[in-house]
Amino acid sequence: MEQTPLRRDQIATIKKRYPNKQQVDIARELGISRQRVHQVIKDLGYPPVMLLDIPSYCTNCGKKLAKQTKGNLCWNCHLVDLHTKSLVELTCPQCGGVFARRRGYVNSQRKCGYRLFFCNGRCRSKLIRESQMIECATCGRKFRTKGIAFLEVNFGICEKCLEEIENNESKMQ
Repeated sequence: MEQTPLRRDQIATIKKRYPNKQQVDIARELGISRQRVHQVIKDLGYPPVMLLDIPSYCTNCGKKLAKQTKGNLCWNCHLVDLHTKSLVELTCPQCGGVFARRRGYVNSQRKCGYRLFFCNGRCRSKLIRESQMIECATCGRKFRTKGIAFLEVNFGICEKCLEEIENNESKMQ
């Protein structure tokens, strides 16, 4: 118990010399617990570090901050920084244009199995329409499919050729 007044004096000296020094750092320096440093500082009447009026400024725009923030950014600069960091640049597979989407959106869509990202709905619709156009196996004419089931049943043959085949089969019977 003889060390208590000595420790109390050491804590008071460190606190006077470095008012913003954290209690954890003081505790490490003196080899005692953070809780003990907190008790002594409270008994000595020092305000907690976060209540000290320490003027800090936004590192981006220089505006004085009302309270200390992580990264020392004001709210507006924080939002701009957050928004620009979270964007991913993508290339549209239809038009080749470069556009940006939020990283979270892209990741969630990829988890759902999506691999293509379009700059707008028009490009998406155009690619889907083009991908539904196939060439007839008999006449070579391009036609729009009516879904995967239609292709499987009709083997990639257009409706006109199917009608001709059915007419020829009915004439043979």
